[in-house]
Amino acid sequence: MKRWYICLIFMLSTMLYGQSKSLSSLKKLRFTVDEKVKMNNKKREKKYNIIFEIPNRVRKEIIFPEINRGEIYIYNNSKKITYLPIFDEYKVTEIDGEENQIIQAVNKIIELEKTDKKFKKKYLKKEKQTLFLDKNTKVVLKDYKEVGNYILPQKIKIEDSLNNIEVDVSLNKIKVNDDEIAEETFVLENKETK
Repeated sequence: MKRWYICLIFMLSTMLYGQSKSLSSLKKLRFTVDEKVKMNNKKREKKYNIIFEIPNRVRKEIIFPEINRGEIYIYNNSKKITYLPIFDEYKVTEIDGEENQIIQAVNKIIELEKTDKKFKKKYLKKEKQTLFLDKNTKVVLKDYKEVGNYILPQKIKIEDSLNNIEVDVSLNKIKVNDDEIAEETFVLENKETK
C-alpha cells in the first residue's frame, strides 16, 4: 500500500512539474540567431545576438559578417535606435514592418499558443506548422527545443512572397526569463550628447 502512495505522488508531481509552461508567461528571452537569407537568387548569412523583453523591446547586436560586427539595433515599440561602429554614428528612426518580422513572429506564436486550441495542441506536440504574419508573409515552425519548461521554436522558415525573400532562422543559446537583463540593455545613447 505504501508503494502505491509513493507511485501516485511521483506521478502527480511529474504531471504538475513536467508540463510545459505557457508562452504567455515569458517575460524575457536571450538567444543567438543564425540567419540565411535568399533574395532574388542571392544568398547572405548573418549572425546576431538578441535580447527580447516581450512584447516589444529588443536589442540586436550583429556578430557576423565581420564588416557589420558590433552594429547595435534597439527596437522599442515603434522606434529603432541604430549604432554603426564603423562610422561611430547613432540614428533614431521608425521601425518598418519587414525589419520587424522576427519580433512579429515571436509575438504571433505567443498569441496563437494562448488563443488557438488547434495551434496549441500541435505546438505542444512539437509538430511542424505554418502561420501567416500577413497575406504575403508565411512562417513555418520546423523544429522545437525545450528550455526552462518552455517549448520554443528553434528552426523557423520565413517566406515573403511579395519581395521574393526566403529566410531560414536557427535560434541557439536560448535563455528564458533571464534576470541578468538590465534596463540599460535597451538604452543606447550617443556619447557626444551626454
